[in-house]
Amino acid sequence: MKRLLGTLLALLVLGACGDDKTSDDGGGKIPSKPAGKYATVNKWMYSYMLQNYLWPDPLTTMKTDYSLDYEKFLQSVLDGVAEHKDARGRALNYDDGHWTDGRREYYYSYVKGPEIKSRAGDEVTETGLWKLQPVWISSEQMVFVVEVVTPDSPASRAGLRRGDFISEVDGQTITGANAETLLKKCYYGISVRMLPKRIVSGEVTTLDEVTLSAETFVDPAIYRSTVVPVGGKRVGYLLYMGFESEADRELAEVFRTFRDNNVDELVVDLRYNGGGSVRSSTLLATLILGDAYKGETYCRMVYNATRMAASKPGVYRIGDKLVPDGSGTYQPIADALSQALGLKRIYVICSENTASASELLVNGLRGFDLEVRLVGTRTNGKNVGMEGFVDYDVAGEKYTFMPITFYSENAKGFRDYSDGFEPDVTVASPKGYYLFPGEFATQDDDCFRMVSEWIETGVQPVFQTDVSRAAATPPLVAQPLPDDIVKPRRHSEGSLVFRE
Repeated sequence: MKRLLGTLLALLVLGACGDDKTSDDGGGKIPSKPAGKYATVNKWMYSYMLQNYLWPDPLTTMKTDYSLDYEKFLQSVLDGVAEHKDARGRALNYDDGHWTDGRREYYYSYVKGPEIKSRAGDEVTETGLWKLQPVWISSEQMVFVVEVVTPDSPASRAGLRRGDFISEVDGQTITGANAETLLKKCYYGISVRMLPKRIVSGEVTTLDEVTLSAETFVDPAIYRSTVVPVGGKRVGYLLYMGFESEADRELAEVFRTFRDNNVDELVVDLRYNGGGSVRSSTLLATLILGDAYKGETYCRMVYNATRMAASKPGVYRIGDKLVPDGSGTYQPIADALSQALGLKRIYVICSENTASASELLVNGLRGFDLEVRLVGTRTNGKNVGMEGFVDYDVAGEKYTFMPITFYSENAKGFRDYSDGFEPDVTVASPKGYYLFPGEFATQDDDCFRMVSEWIETGVQPVFQTDVSRAAATPPLVAQPLPDDIVKPRRHSEGSLVFRE
């Protein structure tokens, strides 16, 4: 979110910071003066979750240890809820987290403390190489493939582009032993020397060595927007990295340009978009749909049973400035109607990084029977959202707390996409190979090429892996590393809602 998250007032906690005179005997009761360095913030989180967490019932009988570090405390609470089962025999809070092969990789609910800078700040200090993929080219040597370069950054000014790969860093060949250290240098280093190479017509070309230094710059939500001719049609293309409210005016201007150019088709590239503001997602849907759907339900927030019994769910509507968010009104959503395209079909490029507010866009548009054609790989599967706090003061320290508090339903009441959306056209590297990515919005990018073929022929294509292109050098295999190492965490993630 950037500036928005720093300026919005915190969500009101009903009694969370008040005195609680219950004794510390477990069973969900909160002591008035819990012991431990982080006991006060733990009490605050637990009180809020008792009322607002999407699965609060186990908390009423749960034994808790308020002396834990706040992150460990939250983990213990979430794990405690997970011990209870739902009707399918799964963890009760199954939908609070990302799963792979029956194992929860991480919870969506999170807390960050004062010693950790929020990743939603206005500025970052980096080289601009936002996503480098470590790839083995032999049993001993690796390269870093450039997948994303931030616009107007040191890396972009140095001429680096998507599809280049770095073979040496500060004169060192990249190996499994030094990959993590050198990768961090590429992201954050000062006067880091890199030797880039590029595949041109199937041949590897060595480029001039570049020296990059991390600089402080504003990371944009919109990385690229353009109009591309495809088969006699004008195709609007948007590479959108995060649903961030301070970029909403710019987003509306992009659509004004699309409309002025009479685009016939729209491609929204969300393959690196982990989500963000629900109202920004509503604004984008308004820009796509237009007046024909004004006032109709885009997203309905479904809370826990106690909250649902006490109040109506929050609803976001197409073109409606009234929102269950912030001050209660958000004029840019209504203003977006004047720039809207009024489309009946869009193409979305997606991946496992496509999550939350991005998936909400897919689900919300399908609630109006708009044809959303997905190209890429299966999405993340985050059908839930957070109402939370950013830099909220607890006992003189600032905390960001984002627990899962609602399901996202579309106009048809559908919300069951916790396993992600399966693409209509799957685009993936063959086993044992790594396909070098091409520039966005060109025929060298496999996903855009598949979209172009679909637009041009009117027939859903089948991706045929170009193994010869993958084998332009020896077989290449991607090296998995922790996500926060593979790319810096910049944009806010989730379906985020804030209240005054």
